Amino acid sequence: MGDLKTLSLVEPGDQVRLDNSNFLAAQTYHRHQVPDASYKVWDQFRDSQGKAIYPQRKINLGPMFAMGAAGTVPSGKFNGKVIVVESLLDREAFPWQADWHRQRFDENLGKDGTNRYRIWFTENALHGSGEDVNALTRVIDYNAVLQQALRDVSAWVEKGIAPPSTTSYSISNGQVTVAASAAKRGGVQPVVMLSANGSQRAEVKAGQKVDFAAVIEVPKRAGKVVAAQWDFDGNGSFPVSASITTPTGRAKLQQSHTFEKPGTYFVTIKAFSQRQGDPKTPYARIPNLARVRVVVR
Repeated sequence: MGDLKTLSLVEPGDQVRLDNSNFLAAQTYHRHQVPDASYKVWDQFRDSQGKAIYPQRKINLGPMFAMGAAGTVPSGKFNGKVIVVESLLDREAFPWQADWHRQRFDENLGKDGTNRYRIWFTENALHGSGEDVNALTRVIDYNAVLQQALRDVSAWVEKGIAPPSTTSYSISNGQVTVAASAAKRGGVQPVVMLSANGSQRAEVKAGQKVDFAAVIEVPKRAGKVVAAQWDFDGNGSFPVSASITTPTGRAKLQQSHTFEKPGTYFVTIKAFSQRQGDPKTPYARIPNLARVRVVVR
């Protein structure tokens, strides 16, 4: 990419040569950095004998990056208890990497693994906390999950109180999929389901009422639903609060809205759970959201 000073010298009539070869090479660099067999996601770049299909670079950069960021390559060898919090929308530390770490735990801990670690996947969360500010109707901030994880690992170590279970998930072609219901999913984040006129997509005329139905469920031992908010126009302000008079493990909410202008609207509900069911505390209020499409003609 040219620097601004150089670009400012370009005048009408000048010949400019654009070279994006470095960018293109970066898009496929991972094919030439195939790690050991424990990284199953790279199987697509191995032949039937397990050898790399494409020419390989002499130096594998992955371990070097891990060493630079964390000081070591995770091995699963530790003497203590740990809760791993992994975001399902993470663009820098891919969700499948938490499963790779789980395999290292199991190799080293064996049957004692379930007494030593948890992995909690967080739906609709990115790599860094606070990244939700640029997409408030699509992304949540996972700080509350970290707050609860710190509380739980402390109680686990100091009092012997085991935290909620590891999130139930499966992996296919490197994609992590969590169980659909709260009862099967586990972990600590509430599961939110939303429909518009009984479907994930509603098509109506301007001025026609749309009925929304939401179901919010909290996994076992993870707390209760304490609040929920609606956003109908997609600006992220969530101006309408749902009525939840008594914190509960499962909440069914209904709301109607009329769209006066044609357009496509992504209606969002954001819900919060809290371990003790305290609707007033600002801490460890774990969020999740769900969206539906409304097309107004």
